[in-house]
Amino acid sequence: MSSNIFELDDQLTYMRPAVSVSGEQNFVSFKPSEAGPFTSSQSFSINVNSTTAFIDPTKIWLKYKLRLTGGNNTGGSTISASGGAMVVKSVTTSVGGLQVERINNYNQYVSIQHKRGTGENTNLLKDLECVASTTALTVDANYANGRYVVHALKNCITQQQQLVPLPYIRGGIRFEFQLDTINNAVLALGSTTDFEVSDVQLICSMISPSDDYMKSFQSSLENGKTASIQTVITNNYQTSLNATTQQSVDILCGFVQSLKSITFTQRASTSLNSSTVDAFNNDTHDKLKSWYLSVGSSRYPQNFYISTTNVNSLGAIDPTSLALVNGKGNYASIDSKVAYTTSTDCVNSYRFGSSSFGGGAQVSDGKVTLSLEFNSAPTTGNQVDVFLQSDALIEIGAGGIILNQKSL
Repeated sequence: MSSNIFELDDQLTYMRPAVSVSGEQNFVSFKPSEAGPFTSSQSFSINVNSTTAFIDPTKIWLKYKLRLTGGNNTGGSTISASGGAMVVKSVTTSVGGLQVERINNYNQYVSIQHKRGTGENTNLLKDLECVASTTALTVDANYANGRYVVHALKNCITQQQQLVPLPYIRGGIRFEFQLDTINNAVLALGSTTDFEVSDVQLICSMISPSDDYMKSFQSSLENGKTASIQTVITNNYQTSLNATTQQSVDILCGFVQSLKSITFTQRASTSLNSSTVDAFNNDTHDKLKSWYLSVGSSRYPQNFYISTTNVNSLGAIDPTSLALVNGKGNYASIDSKVAYTTSTDCVNSYRFGSSSFGGGAQVSDGKVTLSLEFNSAPTTGNQVDVFLQSDALIEIGAGGIILNQKSL
């Protein structure tokens, strides 16, 4: 890093400190403000602060012991096939007292991301998060005391590569976690009546810059410069379907300068809060035939639908059914969820522009519309989960924190 980086007129730009103290990387454990253990539908928060160290966003893990309770040693209860992270219903992230993101249905979002992984990743997740193992947390003598889950946190902090300058964020970073209901988190209740989360820790990689770097950083902020962190904000929207083969879903997302991607799935209404069905599977009965989306006056894809009719009984995707779009870097994708479950339905996604920062679609009227066509009318009340990701700047200045999604 150039030694005169702090002489920039408008913004203080940085990646990693030029020089770090000996033993630069330390792993620090932060614990909840509230006393545990925590049970279904309860919430807890974790505050991350430091006066000397920056946080490495690529290495943040939520660790906890998960135990099923209320049953006997032959209860036969198992957690969701999507793993132990499914107990987390929502994650809210605040930086310097400013809420920058709240991901509702966080567990469904994580389920989607995991199921796009490789076989090697699947095996790793089996060890870390009890994914795809019906005996990983059965109420029996082997797991009467529970087992640890180590989950790589997925949110606006971990979605960027720049170090986060904790010493210059008054109030630090606050993560709020809400747990899901027992019926959603557990695949088969058996004699289990609840789950328990204990020994909760947020384990963060911390890097300590040199004294000279810290002094230069502080001086730059005091002189009116701003440290801007490029990140991706995830928002979740839910809607219920009607019993019609063609319908539109309006997503009120607000004005953003760079909409990065949209991902959606469908779940049967009977899967939610059920004690006998995995809540994180897609619906396997109401097949989606085709879809497209509208952002303002622009349609994506421009002249055709995205066909999903060539999904075979094993969940494999016929690549000829995908609508690969013009030379702007836009593309559609259909990802099978069969890797971790027996579901044959898919995750549908559309990415705008390149993967680089700021190359997405502009939402000028605050609304994105999904146009869906089904082979047969879906069941009334079936749920569509939509996750929108947009580029944003977390701007850190001497006066506080600003979240900027409108003028990147």
